[in-house]
Formats: sequence, structure tokens, C-alpha cells
Amino acid sequence: MPKLKKLYLPYSSELDLGLDGGPLCGNMFDGEDGERLRIQMAMESIEAMERAGEIVRAALPGLKGVKVGNSYGNFTTDGEGRNVTVWPWSGGRVEEWINGD
Repeated sequence: MPKLKKLYLPYSSELDLGLDGGPLCGNMFDGEDGERLRIQMAMESIEAMERAGEIVRAALPGLKGVKVGNSYGNFTTDGEGRNVTVWPWSGGRVEEWINGD
């Protein structure tokens, strides 16, 4: 697919990568354990999106990136020439991404 540059995928919970999407009711995030559950779900979502990015990059190495749900991963190389995918939470910005900052 020489003209394909970016691939748009549905949300990670729809990709059968081990993430079920979490609780359907926001009330699950209330109460004593709600914040821990919210962070856990966000981390599982990150892991699934990164897994999707790895799969796509391996299958379609000519792409510039992949969008999973609302998050875009840019395919690039680091200073040492290694393939990396830069996500909105890359570079130590996981907490900012989880909190919507």
C-alpha cells in the first residue's frame, strides 16, 4: 500500500487486544477505590494502544503513524536510529494525559 500514510483505528477496547473498555457506568469511579480504578483503566488503555501501534508498524512499515481512537502515534526514529512511536503520553507525560492536562 504505497500511498497509505496514516491508519485510523477504532478505540483500543474495540481491537480485541485484551482491553474490554472498563465499566460501562461512571459510578464505578466514585467512592474510595474510584481514582485507582480510573488510573488503572487509563494505563490499560495506553498499553493496548501501544500494542496496536507495534502491530501496525510491523505490518505496514511505510506508515507515518496510527490513530487509535482519539490518540495518534507518530512513527519516527530516535537519536540512535531505533524505531519509536511517539504518543501524547510519551516522554514522561503519562500523568498529564490521564488527567487531561
